[in-house]
Amino acid sequence: MKSQDQDNIRLSHAVRDTHFRIRQFLRDYATESLEPHMSWVEVLVLSYIYDHQDKKCRAKDVVDHTTLSKASVSQALTLLQGKGMIQVSIYKKDRRVKYLALEEEGKTLVERFRETFDQMVASLEQGITKEEKEITLRVLALLRENCLALCANSSKKKEKEGI
Repeated sequence: MKSQDQDNIRLSHAVRDTHFRIRQFLRDYATESLEPHMSWVEVLVLSYIYDHQDKKCRAKDVVDHTTLSKASVSQALTLLQGKGMIQVSIYKKDRRVKYLALEEEGKTLVERFRETFDQMVASLEQGITKEEKEITLRVLALLRENCLALCANSSKKKEKEGI
């Protein structure tokens, strides 16, 4: 008879494996199908800027709100600026602060990517019923909550131990 731990391990492995495969599929699409050629990091940076057009978007904001490193964002911004996708303006009072804005070509590319992305998601979800989606979302929400609780407990334990 299987223990509950074995079932949980299988579930977490399945979630990780599925996440990896979907992410790889999207990365492959981004790097192979977009014209002009774009890396996955460039697509993520462009998408972030697109979603925050109404605010003064800075390079620091992209780093703080994504899983990308400062170096990756900096490199992507240089490449995107060189491709004419974004405009970078430097704040006069502090030259380290860079404001980002999309050029028309950048907006068009993000919109085209998102249109195709929606089609890809629909293909990935083909054959999954509404009920199955709802159950999956509930299970994933529970996994996320459990993970957050475990992380919080681990942090508290480390604080107590002075680590």
